[in-house]
Amino acid sequence: MEFKQLIFRQFVPLTFAFTSALFLLGCAATNAPGTTEKIEGVSIEGPSVPSDESLMTDIIQIGAGAICLMPYGYMRAGESEVRHDQVEWQWWGEREEGVRIMCQEAKANELSVMIKPHLWIGRGEFTGSLSFKEASEQKNWNRSYGNYILKYARLAEELDAELFCIGTELCSQVADDQLFWSSLISDIRSVYRGQITYAANWDCYSDFPFWSELDYIGVDAYFPITDTESEGDIDVVKAWDRWKPGLKALSDSVDRPILFTEYGYRSCVGGLEKPWIGDQELEADQSTQFRGYQGLYASVWNEPWFAGGFLWKWHCKGHLEGDRSADYTPQNKPTLELIESVYKGQSLKKVE
Repeated sequence: MEFKQLIFRQFVPLTFAFTSALFLLGCAATNAPGTTEKIEGVSIEGPSVPSDESLMTDIIQIGAGAICLMPYGYMRAGESEVRHDQVEWQWWGEREEGVRIMCQEAKANELSVMIKPHLWIGRGEFTGSLSFKEASEQKNWNRSYGNYILKYARLAEELDAELFCIGTELCSQVADDQLFWSSLISDIRSVYRGQITYAANWDCYSDFPFWSELDYIGVDAYFPITDTESEGDIDVVKAWDRWKPGLKALSDSVDRPILFTEYGYRSCVGGLEKPWIGDQELEADQSTQFRGYQGLYASVWNEPWFAGGFLWKWHCKGHLEGDRSADYTPQNKPTLELIESVYKGQSLKKVE
């Protein structure tokens, strides 16, 4: 583990301006006047089979300085056991082998890495609603989830990953057993010396009680930009006035920067009204995605309390086949040029 990652452990708490700089030493920097360096990241979908070298070179080409790797744990509906690396149909990039190799490839290309374990529940149950009636079920979940997370925290330490995410969108679980989460944070700190965050859903990030014990306030930033389908008529910059005060207030109160652990929009009609909905078939509309990114970059990106983020999401070439005209990826779409201009520190195109 490099010295840059050890500093925070010795001087907690620090002002977030300095905290952010530790991770950002390995990330690309914006050159816009009056702004600090930002984490300019990409969330990589775990490929089903090993990817070729183009995965990292294409990411570097757009100016990104960091990637997010997402191993997956799985739960059967109605059960409390978290299973990982023993699922026959689990994709290569979602298992330890794939995460390890992709992290090594990223490091070889001088990209910083966040490892962010996800949980998938059978029948598509939302992880944020996961709760148990029986104490025995909660105890079993705590044990199995803790083992899953600590396994990847140790891997993050071994691979020198700069950032580790302790959980993703688990609002009810955090509320149900806060003692478990406090203990888990301590256990992670004992095996991993890098920086840590938690990925809170956009509608409950202020409810997470442990931000002061972490290094970033992580938010999966699917904030609605409009309450109607008339997306072409809205001011996509001004729309963020609804959300920015709360983000800034929390950042100020715990002295930690806001990190968008996920951000992005589908290129479809309705993509700004409910950005979190990814499983509906909707009419493709490239301008919706473009305007969503424009508004976020112009309104939030250069705020001093904002650390940057990881766009959702990026596919290896083998997974770009088929119709992705209405999904989240910016690949092969007009939005990609906009992202590249921001990640390379160029001026934003005017939002019209």
